[in-house]
Amino acid sequence: MSKKITFLAKLSLGIILIIFLLRQIDLSILWQTLSSVKPAHLVLFLLLYPFSVWLSTTKWRLILKHYSLDLSMAKLYRLYWLGSFYNNFLPTDFGGDVYKFFKLSKLKKNKTQITSSLFLERLFGLVALLLVACLTGIWFISLTNNVWVIGIYLASWLGLLVLLNHSIVLKSVAQIYPNITKPLIDRLTISNKISQQSLVLSIVFVLQAILAHWLLFLAFGVNINLGLLSFLIPTIALTGLLPFTPNALGLREGFGVFLFQEFGVSSEVTLAVLLLARTLILLENIGGAFLIYCFRKTYS
Repeated sequence: MSKKITFLAKLSLGIILIIFLLRQIDLSILWQTLSSVKPAHLVLFLLLYPFSVWLSTTKWRLILKHYSLDLSMAKLYRLYWLGSFYNNFLPTDFGGDVYKFFKLSKLKKNKTQITSSLFLERLFGLVALLLVACLTGIWFISLTNNVWVIGIYLASWLGLLVLLNHSIVLKSVAQIYPNITKPLIDRLTISNKISQQSLVLSIVFVLQAILAHWLLFLAFGVNINLGLLSFLIPTIALTGLLPFTPNALGLREGFGVFLFQEFGVSSEVTLAVLLLARTLILLENIGGAFLIYCFRKTYS
């Protein structure tokens, strides 16, 4: 019961944040923006999402193979898609990892290795987000005098430097989660080849996310600078680390409106893009999960 109450409280907070954002903007302009959307760009956005899941699944499979956990690409793809579906209803972007852990632990008994693979898969994704945001931000951070934006950018650099120092990360994990055993920490070290391949896949994933949002801006007739998007979209994605609302509902949109506004993009257009992106991905998650459920006997 307490878990349900916690979830409802976090969902309520997310809805309240969305309502608050809607009250801060001109709803007539938002509606005008939404009604002017170009369907062709939405189709391209929808086509990119399965590719993004393939990238993440490929990266996870590489890491699993390092631990001698060899599963078919098809099985892992379905598992990753369902994990993404559950992300929409669980706190942080990592909620679906819990689902993947329990499903995979039924097939492979080594829970320590499964946990290690999930941790590393997310770690490379986080490094890629910070790397792209920090490098592209060099060209755009000088365009704002907002101390919060500058502070977030500097904090991103600090986070990136910490993550690139593998030993610091492992020691930090051991201190924050004392129940994680030494064997788990030892298994978080993988070969340079797999590390490089995983990082490349993660960077490509971030780039396709940037492209996907660029398509949505184009769908509303806004040709935004791709370089600026490469700085802002990964930075906004970091809100997925916050456990306050399901899948950063309201947090991502609010932070996005704040950042884009600092660089001259209207709140109405930004909110339309971010809400539409969330809605389209949710619909794809639901549709994919439904098909997987309907054909589960065929896939098993």
